[in-house]
Parts: sequence; structure tokens; C-alpha cells
Amino acid sequence: MMHVTTMAYFACQHHNNELSRLQIREILIAAMFHDADHSGLLGQDDLNIERAVRVFKAHMLPEDQPHQNNIVSLIQDTEFPYKVSSDGLLLNARILRDADMAQVFSLAWMQQVIFGFASEWRKAPLDVLRLQIPFLDNITFSTKWGQTTYPKNVVEEKIEEVKQLLELLDLKVPSK
Repeated sequence: MMHVTTMAYFACQHHNNELSRLQIREILIAAMFHDADHSGLLGQDDLNIERAVRVFKAHMLPEDQPHQNNIVSLIQDTEFPYKVSSDGLLLNARILRDADMAQVFSLAWMQQVIFGFASEWRKAPLDVLRLQIPFLDNITFSTKWGQTTYPKNVVEEKIEEVKQLLELLDLKVPSK
């Protein structure tokens, strides 16, 4: 959860001239709460979003009350599968989505992504590892921050890392 908040902070810094201080605050709060009280189960992201919103409202500071609807909307925009394309979202929601996707590039991605999704999806971690290649082949960032931080060569390096891990584990590397 903190990785998404950190990445959202970096993205806000990158887009600082396009965002107000209030928008940055709202993005960072939404980043902190978007996965709060997550059930860990696949196919229930609408319920996970409801739970995250409930936790946010329970812990919201009084000064954020006037901006509650904006923050809730940002949290709702992270529901997966996405109900609205990133192209149809404001920059603040696109930042949050890009920060969320950036977890795969974290140093702790194995724990956060592979083991986290394995638990959520009730799959073996190796099965989730195999799914990373098609995911990375199709990853698209919709903000300038995401595009400059994770250009094609960075994505290709991550794909190569996944392939090497699969080879080390003597597993079949999925073809494209």
C-alpha cells in the first residue's frame, strides 16, 4: 500500500505544475486508502472499493471532509477491471492508476505482486509469475510520469527478469 502512495507522490512531483496542492493531497489520501481492508479475493473489487471507502471515511480528517467526494471518486476509479478507460479520466485519477500499476517495478514486487495476487486469486505464485509476461507486454501508462519513468526499455528489462526467474526455476517461459 505504501508503494502506491510513494509512486503517487513521485508522479505528483512530476506533474506539480498541472496540479493544485489540494489535488495532490487528494491523490495521496486516495493512494493510502485505495486498497484498505482489501478482502484478498478475486472478482470482488467492487466490494473491496466499498470497504476502502468505508475505512477512508472512518479515518478521514475533519479538514478533508469538504473534499470527501473527490477522494472517494479517486478510490472508485481504481476498481479493476476498470469501468472507465484511463483516457476518459482526469490527470489525478490517471496518476493513481499509474502508481498502482507501477508496483510491478518495485524492489518488493515479488511479495506485493506475485505473492499478493497468488493469495487473492488463489493460484500458485509460479502461475502468477507466468502471467507477468503478458501483463507487461500490454502495460500502458497514461501519464507523462508513468511514460517517462517506465519507458519501453524498462518494461523489456522487467520482462527479461521474469523470463530469467522462470528459467532459474526450470519452468516453461510462456510464449507471446
